[in-house]
Order: sequence, then structure tokens, then C-alpha cells
Amino acid sequence: MHAHGGGVVIEHPVNHGAESMWPIKGREAHSTLFETTMFLNFTKDVPGERVFSDQCAAGAPTRKTTQWYCNEALLAPMFKYLGVLHCPERETPRPVLLAGAGRRMLCAK
Repeated sequence: MHAHGGGVVIEHPVNHGAESMWPIKGREAHSTLFETTMFLNFTKDVPGERVFSDQCAAGAPTRKTTQWYCNEALLAPMFKYLGVLHCPERETPRPVLLAGAGRRMLCAK
């Protein structure tokens, strides 16, 4: 797509490691696809930037900050439509108990 002028978008959860803007205790060594050598090499061939958004700003029951890697062809519309979706800190949804796969954990709602 990129080689023919098309748009490229890759969605992935944000990093929660120690150096992240969204650290989570116990995930200090956490990384994402976007930190891998394979992806960094990909970005040399498909230049672009990451756009961040909070899913709660689009009506989701949880905050879940998400990152989107967009090639240069899609940066402007992605920043315009997704880059503005942020939940104010004071409006962070309240925690709820989630259960699944035999585990229970507390997550932001």
C-alpha cells in the first residue's frame, strides 16, 4: 500500500513498561510491537508517526490508551480524528472487577 501512495495504519496497545508514559507496576520490562527491531526496520521503509487516543473518549467503558502507527499519507486525518480522543484525568472511569480465563483483575472502567 505505502509503495503505491496508500495509507498504512497499525494499532497496538501502548507500552506499560518502566519508561512509558503509562507505566504499570509489575510490567517494568513490558514492551510492544513498536519497540521491536523488526518494527523499527519497517518504519525506515514506511516513515510515519504514532498517534495516541483513549478509547473511553469514543464511548468505551474503559480508558485503554491505544497507539496507532500511521504512515505520512494518513497522519493528518489520524491526528484530526483519533489524536483528539483523550479522557481528562479527573474523568478517568472508575475501576471494575474483570473476570476471564480463570483470572480476576481490577481494571479502570
